[in-house]
Amino acid sequence: MYFYDHVDHAVKQYFDLRANAIGTFLYGRHTFETSDNSSAVIWACKHYRKDNSNDTTYFAPDLQSICLNITAKDVDENFSFLQFTKEHSFEISWYRLHVLKFHFLLVNPHISTMKKGQQKKCVLFNISITYDNSQYSGKVPISLVDESTNHPCNRNYTEEYAFKDKNLIFIDVPIVIVCGLSFILCLRSVQRKFNILTMTNIFWRNYKKKRLTFYEKTKFLDFWYIMIIVDDVIIVFGTTLKILIAIHIEEVFSVCALFLGLGTMLAWFGMLRYLTFFHKYNILIVTMKIAMPSVLRFLACCSLIYIGFGLSGWAILCSFHYKFRSFDRTMQTMYSLVNGDDMFVTFSEMRTDVNPLIYTFSQIWLYIFIGLFIYCVLSLFIGIFAETYEHIRQATDSDAPIRTNELETFINECNAPPESTSYRNLPDGDCCCFFSKTVSIDKIKIQFDP
Repeated sequence: MYFYDHVDHAVKQYFDLRANAIGTFLYGRHTFETSDNSSAVIWACKHYRKDNSNDTTYFAPDLQSICLNITAKDVDENFSFLQFTKEHSFEISWYRLHVLKFHFLLVNPHISTMKKGQQKKCVLFNISITYDNSQYSGKVPISLVDESTNHPCNRNYTEEYAFKDKNLIFIDVPIVIVCGLSFILCLRSVQRKFNILTMTNIFWRNYKKKRLTFYEKTKFLDFWYIMIIVDDVIIVFGTTLKILIAIHIEEVFSVCALFLGLGTMLAWFGMLRYLTFFHKYNILIVTMKIAMPSVLRFLACCSLIYIGFGLSGWAILCSFHYKFRSFDRTMQTMYSLVNGDDMFVTFSEMRTDVNPLIYTFSQIWLYIFIGLFIYCVLSLFIGIFAETYEHIRQATDSDAPIRTNELETFINECNAPPESTSYRNLPDGDCCCFFSKTVSIDKIKIQFDP
């Protein structure tokens, strides 16, 4: 009876949508005749296999389909889908039922675009609820899928729900301009740092007779600027799409949302840069930066173990546990187990009527995987950050360099204070302050910026 209770609830909620919905949703057909519930209808379609004594129909069913309309006059407070199917010869035979689908339409006026003298836009939602009995296993997965398309509204919709448009383009255009200026300035800074890297590499090759290492070269590249440049490009592109949507040139809502979402995320990540100016926050950020190479190497090793567990669990348990039916679902289940979610359900849903060898393997597999990743892998993962933080804190307390190489050692030889003339290209400056001095190398005049 739970199935029929579920269907009854869905049907009643659909026909009560205008009274209960938070947003503006209207009933409608493809023609958009009216905006009242007289146009509300649900198409119930069942796909079932023929009642044939041949057993092969179970494995390769020959399906038939029959549909039934449920209208507003058929539904009241005492509506029962079970009784409705009996009255209309639409009974559900579970041993024959393959799929049962309910289709219905909803219309949402795009009120932000309703301006006088302009064609009105409405969003048509084609929604379907599917009860999938194709496996004939006694379990019927339920899924809801909605497809949205844009259609011109009819007069009834727009007259009833249209209101004064608030044009936000005056906000979007300044955003594009500001992001464009930020992109140019950050690109200019990156280009100047690259010039300094080139000149330093020449200096190092002529006076040290060696080249800068890859790690030393990364000291000249500010990754904050790189992230800001990428963020600016994404926000400009997403905002441009938003403007095109507002003026009805393009209908790319998903792409626009993707770019604006990524741009917002990177913009908030960029706020971390300002926390580096505070000592206590900077220690945490430096900890993540220094620990990241070790973390990536650690994750590379763990991923091999993780994939190995995933492939074995999928290959062996796919026929006996619904959480291991596919490889991606197996990986999702394993990730949930690592985080401590659904452990009891995963154990209890394992079938006990299978081969004892399979059941024993499943228990051993689950215990080993959970124990290994929760108690060993996660502990080592946390330990990497803890050890790095402790090392940085001790180095900070003792004023010792956290990580030094030949380039940093050479730079640290300049102990002049900020107000010293060593940074102003005066003759009394120290030679070790080579980033601020004018250096002549093979008749090349190099001015390093302070």
